[in-house]
Amino acid sequence: MFSTVLFISLFVSAYGQAVPYNPESPEAAFQRMDTDNNGLITVEDYFHRDPWYTQYTQKTFGDMDVNGDGKVSVTEYQTYHNMIAEAMKKEAEKTAFSWANNTISTYDKDGDDMINMAELDTFLRTELRRTSKNLESVIEPYDTDSNKKLDLIELTKFLSEIPMDKLDISDVPKGASDVKPVQIMF
Repeated sequence: MFSTVLFISLFVSAYGQAVPYNPESPEAAFQRMDTDNNGLITVEDYFHRDPWYTQYTQKTFGDMDVNGDGKVSVTEYQTYHNMIAEAMKKEAEKTAFSWANNTISTYDKDGDDMINMAELDTFLRTELRRTSKNLESVIEPYDTDSNKKLDLIELTKFLSEIPMDKLDISDVPKGASDVKPVQIMF
């Protein structure tokens, strides 16, 4: 789900607007794909079945082809790949920051603008249906001041790298009955 949202947001930012959904008839789609008008489509023709995808692919290729020679070198491809990876990382950090901010607003019951062990346990059970028998060791890499609490920056890092392999599945959210799940705002 996140990758779909990210893909759409990257596309919207690249083009400046979302593409309107405008279905075409099968006949019209076939006509559009049949580039030589022989009543048949080839595999090459079929690659152009989705005009949005074709436009996106052409735009992406143009973005990769920095020198405009109609070919993409390994260097151009790697540069583009690194640019996209960096954009995705920044988007993930922005989302994690928003999530952390909303998490503190929702789960910080003692009002210290941090999430303590009990609050984190409630959050994990409510939002992720997860728990841990040793939550302190799970957050240790993120708890930079070793106070057994996560402030906004620490919680943002934790949420951007949630160590799911160190968390157990929780069937029943402990203490979650009075808490509404966090709404992520973009």
